[in-house]
Amino acid sequence: MNLPPITVIMTMFIPHMDGPYGGLSRFQDAKQTIMSWGRHMKYTGGLQLFVANDSVAIKDDVANQMAIDFSPWPVEVGHTHGLGLGGALNHGLRRALEVSPLVLCTDDSYSLIEDIDLTPWATVLMRHEDIGSVSLMPPRPEQKGGQVVYCQNIRTEGVAGVIFERHGYSWNGRSQIYHKRFFDAYGYMPEGGTGYEWEQQYAEHFVATPGPEILYAFIDPWEHVWSVLLGNAPAGWDGGKP
Repeated sequence: MNLPPITVIMTMFIPHMDGPYGGLSRFQDAKQTIMSWGRHMKYTGGLQLFVANDSVAIKDDVANQMAIDFSPWPVEVGHTHGLGLGGALNHGLRRALEVSPLVLCTDDSYSLIEDIDLTPWATVLMRHEDIGSVSLMPPRPEQKGGQVVYCQNIRTEGVAGVIFERHGYSWNGRSQIYHKRFFDAYGYMPEGGTGYEWEQQYAEHFVATPGPEILYAFIDPWEHVWSVLLGNAPAGWDGGKP
């Protein structure tokens, strides 16, 4: 199967460099993230990067040059300046879905620490109309009622994943590869709120709305580079919201 290109949409929010939320550390982490994708992300189709920049602290030309310097693929940068994570992601989605039905949505803090091959998961999305996205991260702890799904390819051993019952965060905003049919069914993201509000609203919307399923791939090749839980939070981070 000839697979279409995938646009990797990276949402980026960098606080003020001299503020209390570690803006310089976040900016450096974003560069590390882009470089890690170039080292570890594999795909038989084409890859391109869209940086959905919602930072008011980072000038457009700085974000543009960073992406060009560190991306191994063709790159475009969109600037939303305060629409929130949902607004930035929507801007990237509208641009990306003009080019291809496949997008990988993630953010500036999810670096890859081992290889990931997107090819089998893109193949699933192109062949199975009842699946709208593939989560490339482990499920949330409260998810339950999983059904194992085996997506067989006669030429290979195929790939398997799990579809969970719809409740809570059976959808979440962590790294996923989507087919356009997902957004045709569920629409675009809420705009203007915090990252927490955006994710909760869309998760509740997904639970209540009929449409294609999310397949969990049960892989975890990522490291959240400034996660408080990992102990490497940006300098000055006090648990507040940027």
